[in-house]
Amino acid sequence: MKHVWSILCQQSSIDQESNLISLFNAIEELNINLDKANALENNLLISVQLQLVSYWVREEALAEETLTVRTKLVNPEGKVLNSFDNKLTIKAGVLRFRHRNNIQGLTISGPGRYHLRLVEINDGKEILLTELPLDVKVSYKIMDLPKS
Repeated sequence: MKHVWSILCQQSSIDQESNLISLFNAIEELNINLDKANALENNLLISVQLQLVSYWVREEALAEETLTVRTKLVNPEGKVLNSFDNKLTIKAGVLRFRHRNNIQGLTISGPGRYHLRLVEINDGKEILLTELPLDVKVSYKIMDLPKS
């Protein structure tokens, strides 16, 4: 199985008649507004819904094939903040394969360039397939208190 491309987007849609995929709102950067009183001291889980969409091909499709893929979120300092595995099973006869991975929330440790690393797990070893940059910008503001 060969990884061809991956993209981080807000959502995707597959047309049932044509089997064409549409990717909506590609994500390269996130802008986050935080209350100054709640400034980042530790990691923060931000509420965001994303999809990591990947496209795969293979030369022969004589038998079913199983692939384990790990996605890692790495902060600007190189620390892995989140990691999740997907076991992909590709049926015999299938030469092309798309995988959509839903991401519900991201953990951040501050502003900077994060990376989503996609790695294949093969015999316990990690093989890097791709690395997608994600720039995170944080703005701090003083939130107005409601008037009583």
